[in-house]
Amino acid sequence: MNYGPETFVARVEDDAMAPLLPRGHWAFVDPDEPMAPGLLVAFDDADGEVSVRLLVVEPARRILRAADPAWLDIVVTTENETDIRGTVVVVGRAV
Repeated sequence: MNYGPETFVARVEDDAMAPLLPRGHWAFVDPDEPMAPGLLVAFDDADGEVSVRLLVVEPARRILRAADPAWLDIVVTTENETDIRGTVVVVGRAV
């Protein structure tokens, strides 16, 4: 598999995407991989951690949505879109 030179690995620090991607799992993030609706993306959250959400595109807006409905949607705006670090290309857990 070929990934961009800026691909990095981030540890999932919250349960927003559980059970799909629970806390402690790893996300390989490629900033060069195009984002598209239905893909997981990584972004810098308010605490300075890298978080992962599902990119949802509606007619008038883009949303970062958690798998767990208890977590609020994050509307992508011109102010926060630069917080998106890239598309998640591989997920896994330590063995």
